[in-house]
Amino acid sequence: VKCGIPIGPLREIFESCDGVLYWYPVQKRVRAVNPRVEIELQIGVKEAKVNGEKEELELAPYIKRGRTMVPLSFIAETLNLTITFDSKRGQLIIVCNE
Repeated sequence: VKCGIPIGPLREIFESCDGVLYWYPVQKRVRAVNPRVEIELQIGVKEAKVNGEKEELELAPYIKRGRTMVPLSFIAETLNLTITFDSKRGQLIIVCNE
């Protein structure tokens, strides 16, 4: 959680949904593609493109320990996921709705 917003690592979640990520280090830009969606975002910028359409993020993506972190609500909405928190185990549970 950062600034009260639940966040998560884009690569791990996106790859579990049959996606591939491309990292462009000079621009600090990420392109994520799966059979249904293409996401483009830039570190430090609160705007992303989803299938070519601009979308405002709650929080700008940032890098933590080499991972691109983004708001979980953005990932859930874009990939049609349900994300819940198991407080007993301290784990996120991510379910694909397709």
